[in-house]
Amino acid sequence: MRRDRRHIQPDPRFQYFEVVRVRMTPRTRAEKIAGLEGAVVGMSLDRKALTYAVALRGGTTWLVHEAELEATGRHDRPETHLDRFTGALAADGPMVG
Repeated sequence: MRRDRRHIQPDPRFQYFEVVRVRMTPRTRAEKIAGLEGAVVGMSLDRKALTYAVALRGGTTWLVHEAELEATGRHDRPETHLDRFTGALAADGPMVG
């Protein structure tokens, strides 16, 4: 764990563009994403737990809790996911395009 001036942040278990598999949980079964694989394209700290944005095979991106993911030992190349981030920043900062 890392400590900054405001709070303790857990070290991420998964890295950007690491390929992960969604574990079988009641939530992932209900959402029909259990067993699917995808690459980590974002991370967020929520109530002292990490949540990952996972770009699943087939084109959808889901927010998945760290405990609902397992490693595959593989990594994607960042350029594989560039089409997901096609917006451009306007002069005042918001995403456009």
